[in-house]
Amino acid sequence: MTSTDITHGGDSASKGAAIGGSSASIFAIVKKQELSDVAAGDIWRVNNSLDKKWMPQPPDVILKIAQQQVGKKIQYCLLNYNCEHFVTNIRYGKPESRQAKKAKQVAAGGSGLILTGVLGTIALALVSVFAPRTS
Repeated sequence: MTSTDITHGGDSASKGAAIGGSSASIFAIVKKQELSDVAAGDIWRVNNSLDKKWMPQPPDVILKIAQQQVGKKIQYCLLNYNCEHFVTNIRYGKPESRQAKKAKQVAAGGSGLILTGVLGTIALALVSVFAPRTS
């Protein structure tokens, strides 16, 4: 992997969509691509803010784990295992999503109806991102 390669789930939402509980669950194939291709001109930044909370694994270990994931079919669930869970698991050995944790707290606080609408919108956006693109 070069410094601009990233490992991520992509382009297979149409191959396995399912509903699990109150959040959409899809399957994705882990891919290795150039960051510039994935970002497609959008602004991006590196966010390693959890380095203050946990010690990251050594870079060679992170790269080895990421490379081992390429080509694998993984389940993607907005609240239980999303892309943030995926990368924190590779970097720190702990799957955590601060965004999902906040969403669950909001839902537990009685704002479930609003959260369901927001998550539904996000799920639709993710499906459109992961769906195969046609030219």
